[in-house]
Amino acid sequence: MNASGMLRGYASKAMPNDAYFAHVTKTMEKQLKQWDSDYELFVNTTDGYRIAVLLGEKRYASALSVEEWDTLQQNAPFSVDRAIWQQLQEQGLEVKTGFGDYIEKVFGGFMSN
Repeated sequence: MNASGMLRGYASKAMPNDAYFAHVTKTMEKQLKQWDSDYELFVNTTDGYRIAVLLGEKRYASALSVEEWDTLQQNAPFSVDRAIWQQLQEQGLEVKTGFGDYIEKVFGGFMSN
């Protein structure tokens, strides 16, 4: 999957947090489905920003407070994505490269597999 850094930069600065959350999670879901069509992504904004990723019996979760999200969103175009992917990766989710440039932009070319 490919991503535009310039467009993401505009979105991160201009979109309200909830709209940007929807944008980020939609992008993440597309990437997960590209790796394996059986991936499922669930979101919750009741208390901060929470994501659950399911693949069969495997479950991975990410949570960011409203304050963390706001800081990351204003920091850099892919900061939010990076924080979420790192949380998921720490729980064992395999982050794959070679499916476009999205993951490379998220991690800035540095993968911690």
